[in-house]
Amino acid sequence: MTKTKTCVVAVEEGLLDLAGEREPGRVGLSSTFRCLRGQGYEALGLPQSDPPDAGAMVAFETGHAMEEVVIRAMERGGLTVSDRQRHVNLFVGHDCADVFPARVCEADAGGARHCGADIPAGCVPGHLDGTLGRGAVVVDAKAYAECGVKKLVEDGAPDDSYFGKCQVGQLTAYLAALKAEGEPAEYAKIVAVNKAASKGGGRYKLPAVVEVDIDYDPALAAEATAFWRAVAAQKRAGAVIDRPFTRDSLACRYCSQESRCWGGAR
Repeated sequence: MTKTKTCVVAVEEGLLDLAGEREPGRVGLSSTFRCLRGQGYEALGLPQSDPPDAGAMVAFETGHAMEEVVIRAMERGGLTVSDRQRHVNLFVGHDCADVFPARVCEADAGGARHCGADIPAGCVPGHLDGTLGRGAVVVDAKAYAECGVKKLVEDGAPDDSYFGKCQVGQLTAYLAALKAEGEPAEYAKIVAVNKAASKGGGRYKLPAVVEVDIDYDPALAAEATAFWRAVAAQKRAGAVIDRPFTRDSLACRYCSQESRCWGGAR
């Protein structure tokens, strides 16, 4: 009897196959305030020079699974979560229609759950985890590392690092898109699960679940629109802007275009 491939090999190949489903040139609101140069490469349709490896895909897929766990637990606890994976569009300008044309949202690496929604010309699309009060409060379910939970508990907001700013920018863009559709979109609620909770709260003895409210900020919403207009400008020019970060920054270390941007691997 010939042995089949090992489970390790099969899982690693499957994770890399999932990573490869992402199409070049796809942009979305979840990337708001990410490196502008990196988003320029995406808008130009260039493939990732540093696609996620199996380890990164484990973290990515675990995050998706944790999102489902959090939402299911909220509903079992008596809350009604509406608009699961609702498609929204942030309009950034008629003059951006050449870069963001009218199109149909295709399936993402998670499957067909996003497939078929209309994206009008001049819009950048996004998808919500869900809402409370039918469009009033955007829910963002996340699994957080211990240090991230500590910051939420101490400051009542994500940290002011690169990724913290990106998360707040993403949620602000969602709120702005909902408001444009006539929804109240009063604020966003981050529901963070402490990944260290199974160890008794971890080193800092933090709670298993933390929630933080992010109020809608019109000025930040305007910045989000300006960000995507700057992405469009790069596509129109056929060239990306100068590097806005140093190579040892978080933005570069976790960028899927790092090698292209810096002219080679580390």
